[in-house]
Amino acid sequence: MLLKKTAESQPPVITPIRAYQCQDCSAIKTEEGGPLYECGECGTLFNRSSSANGNHQCPNCNRFAQRIDDMSCAECEQFEIKEVWAVECDCCEELHAIAEI
Repeated sequence: MLLKKTAESQPPVITPIRAYQCQDCSAIKTEEGGPLYECGECGTLFNRSSSANGNHQCPNCNRFAQRIDDMSCAECEQFEIKEVWAVECDCCEELHAIAEI
């Protein structure tokens, strides 16, 4: 968690950060995966990080694909993500959602 001691007599302050949580795989990231594309030729779903050339070319057949959503999960490339407030754990250094935005 992001902790800041304000004084000896006061508890630490936990600062939540804006993050994105996938509804499919439950991954929580500080950045969403970018637009989601679907290839009309082979049906592959992908985002730019897994594309053939960092654009909207299909990683399987190299054909240009159509954007089907503006945001996607950086982990599983699905499009059901929501914005949440999250805190970083000191022990495991993972983000944990505390509330929806």
